[in-house]
Amino acid sequence: AFAVTVAVLSGDPVRARTAAKRGIAVDPEFSFLYFGAYQRLAQCWARAVTGQDPAAAANEAEALIAAALADPPRSGLAMWCGMLGEMWLAAGDLERCATALDRADAFLDTYGERYAEGLLLVLRARLMRARGEPPADVRAVAERARALSVEREAHLFSRRAEAELTS
Repeated sequence: AFAVTVAVLSGDPVRARTAAKRGIAVDPEFSFLYFGAYQRLAQCWARAVTGQDPAAAANEAEALIAAALADPPRSGLAMWCGMLGEMWLAAGDLERCATALDRADAFLDTYGERYAEGLLLVLRARLMRARGEPPADVRAVAERARALSVEREAHLFSRRAEAELTS
């Protein structure tokens, strides 16, 4: 579970896919819904961000989040909703991306599990760029992501924010 989460958070679909494959091999029947969901969510994310039918991967991930993480709310709920947003972004569905990111933000506020907040801001900046919003507004959100991530010593996310600022 931790290996796939780290791979996804670092934006590495190859490692996410490899770790997910190993995890699923241990529990191919999906007996452990909670931990098994992370493996399958990472597999969906890797498929989506590498262009392997991103809409189907996002739909599958959305169902997994609802079945395994949302009720009762489990660890990583906001983060995985953010990754769902990234999957919808890869699929070109900007409205569903926005909805997923809005849900992630709501879960941050509701449950207080804020470790992925900087990354969610990076994804928000990417969505804004895809929507054609003013570059200054996109840059402001990416800079906020970088500053927040640096402040919280979330260097992985500050690097991703920096990459967004230079793209």
